[in-house]
Amino acid sequence: MMPGLMTAVKGLDKSRGLDLILHTPGGEINATEQIVFYRREVFNGDIRAIVPHLAMSAGTMIALACKSIAMGLHSNLGPIDPQVGGGPAHAILEEFKRIQELFKDSPKEAKAWEPILQKYTPTLIGACEKAIKLSETMVKSWLVTGMFAEAKLTILWQRWRLAS
Repeated sequence: MMPGLMTAVKGLDKSRGLDLILHTPGGEINATEQIVFYRREVFNGDIRAIVPHLAMSAGTMIALACKSIAMGLHSNLGPIDPQVGGGPAHAILEEFKRIQELFKDSPKEAKAWEPILQKYTPTLIGACEKAIKLSETMVKSWLVTGMFAEAKLTILWQRWRLAS
């Protein structure tokens, strides 16, 4: 993935920033982090996201890491839902919670879930929780250092003026 990205931006005038057209259902959190880090480094954070139709999950994260986002009336940013093992982390956690309640309330009905549960690894729940926390931490950091950086400075300036 990274060699393709590096090749795509090779030879561009990096001082002009980057207009990034995003149309994606999302992807893995580690790849997202690498993409954002590389593009921010190369273009000094001067990246504008253009979402003509949709940017879901990791696509939303990439858009939020940009300096600005341009969208049309029918454009759509999805929830930040990192993928773990090819599945959405939030949905996996919700499914496990529902199964736990079913086993507690109706053990006979819960038997139908046993073959489904056997396909999951024992560490899946922890991996989902960690991926969700990591995605939230990364996006908060990217917003503070990117899109909302000037807003943060404005708030600090206003607080300083009020204090003096």
